[in-house]
Amino acid sequence: MRRALARSLLGWAVLLLLAPPVHGQPSLSALDDRPDLQVRLPGELREISGLAWHPAGYLLAHDDERGIVYSLDPDDPSEIVGRATLPRPERVGDYEGIAVLDAERIALVTSAGRIVTVDPNTGEGEAWDTGLARICEVEGLAVDPPTNDLLILCKTVYDREDRNALLIFRASSIDPDAAPTLHRIVPPRTLRDADLPRPFLGSGLEVVGDELFVLSARRRRLLRLNAEGAIVEVGELSKRRHAQAEGITVDPSGHLWIADEGGEGRARLARYTLSSGSSR
Repeated sequence: MRRALARSLLGWAVLLLLAPPVHGQPSLSALDDRPDLQVRLPGELREISGLAWHPAGYLLAHDDERGIVYSLDPDDPSEIVGRATLPRPERVGDYEGIAVLDAERIALVTSAGRIVTVDPNTGEGEAWDTGLARICEVEGLAVDPPTNDLLILCKTVYDREDRNALLIFRASSIDPDAAPTLHRIVPPRTLRDADLPRPFLGSGLEVVGDELFVLSARRRRLLRLNAEGAIVEVGELSKRRHAQAEGITVDPSGHLWIADEGGEGRARLARYTLSSGSSR
């Protein structure tokens, strides 16, 4: 059921600008080296889950228990520079992904597939259920720039027939009554042929040009899928540097950002430089 939201989001005073699409074919080879930057995040973000690039020049992050969005300065992400609390009753939830839709809306998704869209300038927005809770546990969110649709990543698929497949759904960001459709499926055999553990257990999703980056915390892998959904590259995350990689985004300079949940310690944020062909 859709629900209107209306409450001021204090602490958000930056103008949202639209970012042009990413071009080129980035390589994940940067993951073989040390990150350009890796910092510990404040205790408030110990359970960081989602990560997104704010076109005004900020990183947006949230944890997986509270409806609070944090702004981080990419030059010094160890400090929180802004906080915005979602309106009631969306302040508490198992949030798993965040994405910037346009100049007037951001979106978050819960593990049960509940979407919350909010205008950060006015606090007005909507919340609705996609119905994906019957299909899978949701763990990632991204925006498809040509359509402004939401792409939703499944972590655990409940249907026995698709249990070992990687599923990504497409959902409208403006029509809560439109049922999500299957956007991409990577069959178990394809994952096996790429020498990947099954199920893949995705934890983060990002659109990079006409490709998709799919992150798995449990498997410590990052997949690069082309426009047809084929696996074109597999990156491996260092166990020492990435204890639980939950959030992923790419900035206009071609930097790949990966956020790791802290567990018993503090969360960390790492930055890698993709190939020179990756730029917005």
